[in-house]
Amino acid sequence: MEEHNCESLDEAFGEIEAQILKARAISLYLDFDGTLAPIAADPGEVRLPDSTRAALERVAWRARMLAAIISGRSLFDVRKRVGVPGLVYGGNHGMEINGSGLMFVEPTAAACQESLARICDDLEARLKAIPGAQIENKRLTATLHYRRVREEDVRAAKEALFASLEPHNQAFRVDPGRKALEILPQTNWNKGSAVQLIQDFLAESGSLILYFGDDRSDEYAFEALPNAITVKVGNPQDSAARYWVENPEKVGEFLQWLADAAPSGRPSLEGISR
Repeated sequence: MEEHNCESLDEAFGEIEAQILKARAISLYLDFDGTLAPIAADPGEVRLPDSTRAALERVAWRARMLAAIISGRSLFDVRKRVGVPGLVYGGNHGMEINGSGLMFVEPTAAACQESLARICDDLEARLKAIPGAQIENKRLTATLHYRRVREEDVRAAKEALFASLEPHNQAFRVDPGRKALEILPQTNWNKGSAVQLIQDFLAESGSLILYFGDDRSDEYAFEALPNAITVKVGNPQDSAARYWVENPEKVGEFLQWLADAAPSGRPSLEGISR
């Protein structure tokens, strides 16, 4: 990735506000963990703040606005945790998509489900000796979580993953996440591909695209959308996003403003600096 400097969303808000208020239609894309909801040590404990859910509910039914959640979680999991009707949901990094009449499953990932299940079963057995390590089989992809693993055991957890993967390494790849490793089928499909599919099938022509994400997997979308309003949530170092905000709370504040689309309003982003 070439060197890139993000601009604070707060500092660029006037320019962004002008683009949003003059847009004839808007497509909004959001990651879940670390973007809409704060990261938790246990992925099962992640919760969407009530104020952010309320903003999403208003965004979902706003005229000329397409809103989608694209998460590394399974489609079922992310839809259950967000629970807002009227949104398009993408799970497994966009390898499964459902909403507004669009139903999609990435063919290569669908064909690899049995092999992935065998990898996860083998890895689960290997991880029993490593406290805090967790393998999550999401049907089309899988995640090794090591946020709760002692620092001295992290290397062993990673080695266990690659040992389980070795018989299948022609069919799968491993991408780094936040205190996690993602096991993905060998396909060129990613979150950027998912955005393009949703745009092609559901978006109005000429829509202004906004994409918020915090993870390595979101970089694929940032790179695929050079003309969009792309926003990195958290540390902007080495990101291809054009802008950044500090944390999910700031994303929620922006969504509250966007839901109102008030010409004189702006999100409360004080405290964010470059």
